[in-house]
Amino acid sequence: MKRNKANLLYRSNTKVRIFSFLALLDQVDIKISFGKRVRQIRLSRKMTQLDLSVRTDTDISQIGRIERGEISTSVTFAGKLAMALNVPLKDLFEFEQ
Repeated sequence: MKRNKANLLYRSNTKVRIFSFLALLDQVDIKISFGKRVRQIRLSRKMTQLDLSVRTDTDISQIGRIERGEISTSVTFAGKLAMALNVPLKDLFEFEQ
C-alpha cells in the first residue's frame, strides 16, 4: 500500500484527536471522582452543602457543581475545602481512577 503525505497527516491528526479525547475523558473522571470524594467526606462529617459553603466562603451552588463533577477547582480552593472538612488535603484525592 502506497503511503502519501496527506494520508500520514490524516492518521497523525486522528491519533492526536483520539489522544485529546481520552485526556478529556480522564479529566472528567477526575472531576467526578474528586466531587464524589468531597461529598463522601462532607456527609461523613454530617455537614450540609450550606455548611461547607459557609466554611469556605463560597456559593452553595459552587459546592454542588464541584460535588457533581461539573467544574474543576483550583488547588487553593481544594485546600479551603480540606480545611473546612478538617482533613489533610491529600485525603480529597484518595479515590480510584
